[in-house]
Amino acid sequence: MTRRIALAIAALSLTALIAPGCASQPAASAGSASAPAAESSSAAAEMATAAEPAHDADELADAVACGHAMEVTGTAWRSEFRHANGDLDDAGYAAVELVLRDSWATILTGKPHSDVTIAATTVSDLARNGADLNAEDFQAATRALSEACAGIGILESLRALPGQGG
Repeated sequence: MTRRIALAIAALSLTALIAPGCASQPAASAGSASAPAAESSSAAAEMATAAEPAHDADELADAVACGHAMEVTGTAWRSEFRHANGDLDDAGYAAVELVLRDSWATILTGKPHSDVTIAATTVSDLARNGADLNAEDFQAATRALSEACAGIGILESLRALPGQGG
């Protein structure tokens, strides 16, 4: 489990370092006299970006919690779809709900430092204490987590399987 967390944090860090460099590269036309200067300027900007820490530990913890929440929400949605279409029987769906409960209960929250960690801790506590995952209080808690994630720029995105609109 600790290895997975470390890998998730490393992946997020690499994405944070790569994305600004990709976005900052100017488009230079072939044969343009200013192309070498633009490339030199872009390289210097990339080096400066890489030298600065992309995120602190709290921001990374928030990003990991939001990613975890998105994955669990997506799994819940796809499982509900499969159950409604008869691809997953009641016993299978009950087993999936146990996995979902465990997933919600084990969100990495860290110390309370933001709306994300506060919302993630609420969701985790509810799941750990046996809340009905379909009850309004639990659904309100997961919506609050989604809104907290959106507040830091991480918008909820669900991946659909073929036949589910994906």
